[in-house]
Amino acid sequence: MEAPTRIIIEAVGAGATIAEAAQAAGKPVASVRRWLTEGRKGGRHAKFAAAVDEARAAQRVELPEGPMTHAEVERVLTDAIRRGHSMPAVKMWLALHSQDGAPTDDDPFAEFDPPAVR
Repeated sequence: MEAPTRIIIEAVGAGATIAEAAQAAGKPVASVRRWLTEGRKGGRHAKFAAAVDEARAAQRVELPEGPMTHAEVERVLTDAIRRGHSMPAVKMWLALHSQDGAPTDDDPFAEFDPPAVR
């Protein structure tokens, strides 16, 4: 595989999003997403798509059956927040840590809530 595709696969394996991996490789994210779509359909980028999917699968956290422990919830939320994907995860984390002195009276993210949630 070419250097940019190796960079993308390695970045995804390290926990980067497709957009972050594309940027690290100097490729437009739209192109990388197109390669993945074509590859998943058995097209010319099939090996690349399989390698990205394998790298992404290796990042998944396998949790045991049953209710999650506080530590498991904390880990999942923290991972989502650090990847920069989830404003709901930030809000949940703040709610869990309200006893830690995190400000919860004035919700700085309320403007992002749908009207029914406010």
